[in-house]
Amino acid sequence: MKHAARPPVAIRAVAQALGVVDRVSPGTGVRLALRLERRRAGLTAARQTVDGLELHFTQGGRGEPLLLLHGIGADKDHFTRVAAHLTPHYRVVAVDLPGFGDSTRNPRLSHTPAAQVERLRAFVRARGLGRVHLGGSSMGGFIAAQWASLYPDEVRSLWLLGPAGVAANDSEMLTEFRQSGRCLLFARSEAEFREVLKRCCAKEPWLPANLLSVLAARAARDHDLHLDVFHELVLGDLLDEAALARVTAKTLVVWGAQDRILDPSGGPVFQRGIPGATLRVMDGIGHLPMVEDPRTTARDYLRFQGKTG
Repeated sequence: MKHAARPPVAIRAVAQALGVVDRVSPGTGVRLALRLERRRAGLTAARQTVDGLELHFTQGGRGEPLLLLHGIGADKDHFTRVAAHLTPHYRVVAVDLPGFGDSTRNPRLSHTPAAQVERLRAFVRARGLGRVHLGGSSMGGFIAAQWASLYPDEVRSLWLLGPAGVAANDSEMLTEFRQSGRCLLFARSEAEFREVLKRCCAKEPWLPANLLSVLAARAARDHDLHLDVFHELVLGDLLDEAALARVTAKTLVVWGAQDRILDPSGGPVFQRGIPGATLRVMDGIGHLPMVEDPRTTARDYLRFQGKTG
């Protein structure tokens, strides 16, 4: 594991200032930091009620709609930095899936990819988005691929970032889970949360202490629910050859060569299974390309779509 890269002095200064704000008013500095990050990306926050569930999302930009779906234990802001490069070209919408982020949590609901697809289709109808470009990370990639398989006419293109959903070699995380029943993706303490970050990223990301504390507290709060969702994913049906073959959307599959959460052997499975799919393997990147290297990740996507960044 490489050590965390230190950010520019200006960013550290802002982080320190917001940390002072948090000591006076806990949580305020983090909310301000997120607001500034979203504004820089051209995004604003909004919410939409769908089938009795309140879904929170960020949106911004112009052009055809690009709907972005995060992974397990994550939220819409995993896409905020990459969105800064995409909003000049697309109407970007990054949504908190039910059970995650600021959206409604209901442990009694099913959180299978198929169930989430139907909720997201209702969200798209409610927002009047029409046919969408879909992007998804990890679990979000599974959901996006399932959507494109079940309803190919609704999906303009598909962007899969380290997606779950196919049979591949067991990763470090899955090997540990099968051997001990422990899942290395979820944390009950700040120390465990730091370990999750190290496993997810090839290069440990720098986070100001106040933000780290808030994110760790959220992870601990949602530990049991998200572990249940993980069990639904692991024990549920995967995308087989027939399902992948039904995808007609132009597809870019991206995988970090150092992914310890989902083994990169999944990339060729998607590439072979989806007609005409393109595979891009990123050296020096772990499970979260759009977080670890948002500029290159966006550049590759825009080139794939025939656009310039």
